[in-house]
Amino acid sequence: MQDKDIVDIDSVVSALPATIPYDQRYSIAEAIKAGMTRLEEFDALLKKENAILNETNTILKEDILLLKKQNELLLGKIKHLEDRICDRQRIAKLETSKAGQKTKDQIASIEAPLQESPGHVASFGAIRKHLGVSKPRFSAIIKLSGNLFIVMKSPHNPKKKLLKLAPKI
Repeated sequence: MQDKDIVDIDSVVSALPATIPYDQRYSIAEAIKAGMTRLEEFDALLKKENAILNETNTILKEDILLLKKQNELLLGKIKHLEDRICDRQRIAKLETSKAGQKTKDQIASIEAPLQESPGHVASFGAIRKHLGVSKPRFSAIIKLSGNLFIVMKSPHNPKKKLLKLAPKI
């Protein structure tokens, strides 16, 4: 409270009705003065608490900003990890793809000429022509065949590849 709000006891006593005895008027004025003093003390305490709350509020706002930044970073990392998981799942699916019936038939038709050839070896080109497939398709068939065939280089021409029937165990 400000100084202009402080009430003078004599002005309080004179403002009380005349029917109240003079002794009681001063007692009432003293009680009012004590009440005003208590209000001033409470007002000072409230101002201190308000200042503390404002400071705490400022700190909390700063903390919220930091948490928002951390949240954005974590969301970015999560997105990156989700992308990596999707990539790995797609790669795993591609690596574990199984041969269909057509591919199984083509693998079986590769085995026949290899069984008949000397040393169970034939060139990639000859087998591919026998199947009538493209180079990428032929490579895919060999990969899907598992361990049925061994790929090796020609001893006479290192640029040529040979396909050998793997020994059955």
